[in-house]
Amino acid sequence: MSRSLRYAAGTFRPLAENLAHGFAAEHALEFYAAQAVYSFIPKNACSTLRFALARANGAVSSPVEIDWIHHNNYAFRADQRSLQQAGFTFVVLRCPFRRLVSVFLDKIVNRYHNFWAAFPQEDGPVIPGDVTFRIFVDRLARSKLSADIHWRPQVDFLVYEDYDLWMPLEQFRRTCPGSPSGSASKSSTPARCCATTPAASRRRRRATMPTLRSARSRRCRPGACRPAANSFSTRPSPVSQPISITPT
Repeated sequence: MSRSLRYAAGTFRPLAENLAHGFAAEHALEFYAAQAVYSFIPKNACSTLRFALARANGAVSSPVEIDWIHHNNYAFRADQRSLQQAGFTFVVLRCPFRRLVSVFLDKIVNRYHNFWAAFPQEDGPVIPGDVTFRIFVDRLARSKLSADIHWRPQVDFLVYEDYDLWMPLEQFRRTCPGSPSGSASKSSTPARCCATTPAASRRRRRATMPTLRSARSRRCRPGACRPAANSFSTRPSPVSQPISITPT
């Protein structure tokens, strides 16, 4: 089957020079055994899933090797043929408000190098300890929304117009087929996500999450996050109840 690429038709430039497509394709990883493609989005449990993918593809064998993925982010990047002929495709989305809170607590409060992507020195002096969540959000809204992949809008990572499986992170165990309640094995997660039929995945998608075309709600409340492609923005939200899988 041939897949419809989200950004390919946006310009008449050669596909290799299409920056929007190139960015999304760079974050599309191949699960070899299942001929599947997974679009990874930072702060959407991507470390957990990329480790599971690396393990399934035979690159690592033990959780102590998880740092391998951070030095091999694009080791399993799908080529153009694999993108077009993937037998199964899936992506994990997250409530944009929760994702923004997560990146603030992780990257800004802990003062990782990502801090300076939002507050570069050429923009003037800043005292890291004085940066509040509101200051951070205001900065992103003004000019730094695409400055770092950890808070870049999720829609930028979507290489396809549609996926066989859209998984809300907040409903991961319920959405991922075969994942037992209260347990999510890192070694078998990709296989479980791919162990379904397109028809079954479409029924599951309709039951758990609106499609990108029809979704209109921008509200996010504990246990009922309903993201839409055009609402992956950065607006402040109180921290919600903890979810079952800790994203990194």
